[in-house]
Amino acid sequence: MRTRGDTLHMLWLIRAEPRSFITMGVAHTISGDGGRTWSAPQNVPLPAGLDTPARIAAAAGPGGELHLVFSDRLVELNKQLWHTRFLDGWTQPVRLLPDSSRRSSRFVFHIDGSGRLHLLWSHSALYREGDPPGARDVRLSYAVRPLCREDGT
Repeated sequence: MRTRGDTLHMLWLIRAEPRSFITMGVAHTISGDGGRTWSAPQNVPLPAGLDTPARIAAAAGPGGELHLVFSDRLVELNKQLWHTRFLDGWTQPVRLLPDSSRRSSRFVFHIDGSGRLHLLWSHSALYREGDPPGARDVRLSYAVRPLCREDGT
């Protein structure tokens, strides 16, 4: 992903072993020369206790920063969505969704020209007591979140 000028970023899920569904983190590498050379891969910091990100998505911000949204795989955390960004280093990830009994599933996001995060996600829960096994109530939700800059504004 290009953030500004010749600056490119590459992100990927670190797998426990080839062709495994078990993830062990997110790796990041950066190129400042349009992809001719790349930095050594570094791990993206994850929230305490979270070591199994399930899905990742990235977007470039208006200031040249890289934004990363990822979902966790942990049922205890209810498959929440998290956000972090990289400019000269990674910020501490923050939870995007409020605590709820609904699990996030698929998601997409965009950073607009004002630096606001637009998030669209699906979530599901069992219908009602007595419904057939596997019956689910699937919903789409949308939220806009203002993002703070490094200077706190």
